[in-house]
Amino acid sequence: MEGKKKSANSKDFDNYMSGLSIPANKLTAGITIQALKDFQVNLYSVHTAQRDRFKPQANKQGALTYKEGEGIVKATNLYNISASYRYQQAQFNLGIENLLNSSYYTTTSMLYARNAEYARANGRYINFSIRYKF
Repeated sequence: MEGKKKSANSKDFDNYMSGLSIPANKLTAGITIQALKDFQVNLYSVHTAQRDRFKPQANKQGALTYKEGEGIVKATNLYNISASYRYQQAQFNLGIENLLNSSYYTTTSMLYARNAEYARANGRYINFSIRYKF
């Protein structure tokens, strides 16, 4: 998915729209396995494609920088897994985000291209919960 806009004094759609309007393409896939009546496993995959449509421009100090929303977004692949088990009135849940503990920057921080907001995403994140119905 791409979008173009007309530049100043132009009749043609000749410039790509920034990432503030058109984000990098994303593909999400998931599978649910119902292994037993009360046990379920979910596996999710998220792929964010690369988007590199803009050139940096000189700022007031002469350094080359990207405008807001025009930074290079590098491709990332993430995998998440969750499992739940129900026993009588209790449900036990375990979830692991970023299963492979990938080191990457969030698409938002790459897109905005601001040093102050250029931060890595979370590493592997594990969540365990118990729910009980009275």
